[in-house]
Amino acid sequence: LLALPAMADDDDDDDYDRPGRGRGAVSTVDAEIQALNGQLNLGGAVATLNVTVSEAGDAVSTTAAAIGNSLSAEIAGAAGVALPEIQANAGDATATLNGKISTATGAVSGTAAAIGNSASIDASGLGETTLGAVRQANKGAAAATAEVDVSAAQGAVSATSAAIGNSLSIVNSAVR
Repeated sequence: LLALPAMADDDDDDDYDRPGRGRGAVSTVDAEIQALNGQLNLGGAVATLNVTVSEAGDAVSTTAAAIGNSLSAEIAGAAGVALPEIQANAGDATATLNGKISTATGAVSGTAAAIGNSASIDASGLGETTLGAVRQANKGAAAATAEVDVSAAQGAVSATSAAIGNSLSIVNSAVR
């Protein structure tokens, strides 16, 4: 549990150094978040998708995703790169997909994904620059269920159910 002191500024004066009166709620919260330097999730993430599709003239794709923490970053320059030091998830992630698809002329896919922590970093523009560490900690349970009933599909059919605690992907095109 993260407790933050909150103080209000009662006038428009720009002098923030008033003893006993604080710097205002936004400045105090920003300072506390910067000190944490990461993502913290204490609650559960739930995704439920009930879908019925009939007479689809093209491909059909359905996804139910429950994610505690998610980070996606593309880093183009080496100066000032700051990534969250940690992703911490203590909540349960539950994803449920119930799909009924009939008469689709294209491919049909159904996915249920329950993920505690997910980070995807594209650092291909950095060369051999060091990014630092990204740590992931997951204490919550992950459960995913995909029930996909497909009839009369003219393309490929796929159903995926994925329960993942931590997922980390880093792309760098540096060649030595």
